[in-house]
Amino acid sequence: MGCWSLAVSNAHPYENLLDDITSTVTKKDQQIYLYCGSGQRAGRAKTMLENLGYTNVQNIGGLDDASTQLNEAIIQD
Repeated sequence: MGCWSLAVSNAHPYENLLDDITSTVTKKDQQIYLYCGSGQRAGRAKTMLENLGYTNVQNIGGLDDASTQLNEAIIQD
């Protein structure tokens, strides 16, 4: 099934984020990992996705936390 990860940022408004996820992740039980600078925006996005019926969404926190949990370097532009 795989997973999908996404950084939530001020440059990626919630409306666009939700549109991007709902058009890309069609299985509502697919694993989705959200992260941002501190974990706060990712937490709000998680709630929004759960309200849309997504059941396997995780806020994996800030950039350092996400890097550790995903076992990947997070590259910032």
